[in-house]
Amino acid sequence: MSFTPTKPAVVVFAPTTAGGAPRGASMAEAQTWGTEMETYAESIEARLVTQLGTDTIVVGVFGQSNVERILAYSWTPPPNLFLWNSNSANPGTILAPVPGSIMGVGYSFGAEIARRNPTKRVVVINVGRGSTPIANWVVTSGATPNMYAASKAAVEACLAYLGKTSIDYVLWWQGESDYLAGAATIANYVKSWSAMWFQFFGEVWFPRETPFAIMAVSERYVPDPLMKSFNRELRRVADLEPPYRTFVDTKYLAADLWDDPTSRIHMTAEGYDVAGRTAALAALAGFSQGRDATPWQTVVKRITESRTNTAIPIADKELKLSLRSGYTYNIRGKIWGSTSAAADFKWALDGPAATLIGGTRNYMTRDASGTRNDLIYSAGYPSGQVVPITGGDGFFMVEFDLIVTPTSSDAPFSFSWSQTAATGDNTYVFAGSFVELTEVS
Repeated sequence: MSFTPTKPAVVVFAPTTAGGAPRGASMAEAQTWGTEMETYAESIEARLVTQLGTDTIVVGVFGQSNVERILAYSWTPPPNLFLWNSNSANPGTILAPVPGSIMGVGYSFGAEIARRNPTKRVVVINVGRGSTPIANWVVTSGATPNMYAASKAAVEACLAYLGKTSIDYVLWWQGESDYLAGAATIANYVKSWSAMWFQFFGEVWFPRETPFAIMAVSERYVPDPLMKSFNRELRRVADLEPPYRTFVDTKYLAADLWDDPTSRIHMTAEGYDVAGRTAALAALAGFSQGRDATPWQTVVKRITESRTNTAIPIADKELKLSLRSGYTYNIRGKIWGSTSAAADFKWALDGPAATLIGGTRNYMTRDASGTRNDLIYSAGYPSGQVVPITGGDGFFMVEFDLIVTPTSSDAPFSFSWSQTAATGDNTYVFAGSFVELTEVS
């Protein structure tokens, strides 16, 4: 199916001769009339082509095998979603509706944009090639095939067909070959990627503010520190231009969305459907908003809770965060509460087996003694800690700050607490207490 316009019929509201000119016109006047009508028709055609161009959103999808792979899948594409028939060896010649029998990450990405722009046509230009490093997108490297030239040719062929002057989004999923090449290649990736981006920036059809969604290579199910290091480089790429680029972390996509239980490099058709939608939502939400690619994740206690006579600290229902093995986190928190007797509030930090260093502080905010306790530790999570009230009841605050690297398994990190004994009133932890973390490496 093509949107190529045809010349519209010209309706003239005047008495005419059989030749179309007004009755009574001379031969010369009739010829002039015919020329004017042809010019008018061509003007209408030009306006229609321009309107089709401005009513079209063009999405460029570039990268390695996760871009190239198109798998059988049953779904319902939006009726305004189209594909340009390009690939790494062919710049393409025609548009066609995306079938409901195949799936690629670019089709899913484009579909989400199409759903949110139902009055516009969305066209996906898909140019991917497996086992191809970033050097093949850098013209000066001399690497062959020249994937930048292939991407450029496809974009320009499609834009010429549409009568459009620029693309609107880019989805990028590339890097597995660079990660596999080792640490030296990984160290140069940001430089190579930036060289490629400046090539795009030099094109008249690529405005600087063109949104770039950058997919992570999978690391969630591959216990390889090099892959983790490579994704840090992709995060740096996004952070170089935070208003225009967003990093899409694939490690949160479920295990059953990957086709190989060992390497998890490629996805199933359903995986590409989920990944594409995830990337589109991240792109639509994140662009033009300066951001940190690894922001602090915070959980806040919403409801004040009391406990009585629970000698062993128990994990708080709300103050929990998930940690993954092989990563390093900075974790910090502030806990506010009250207790009615000396040493009646006991607390601990619990989590997976880990290498960690950190410190804590307990201190009173109302107790007459103003007692404060500082603790520096490096061998295991603190446990059995107490707030050292010396007399009467009082409000207290517990602070902690630590670096944690889980060593064996994924598991929750939690703040645990109890009332040591049923002495006097209950012990409370107040709403507003919080725990937060950021991924360091």
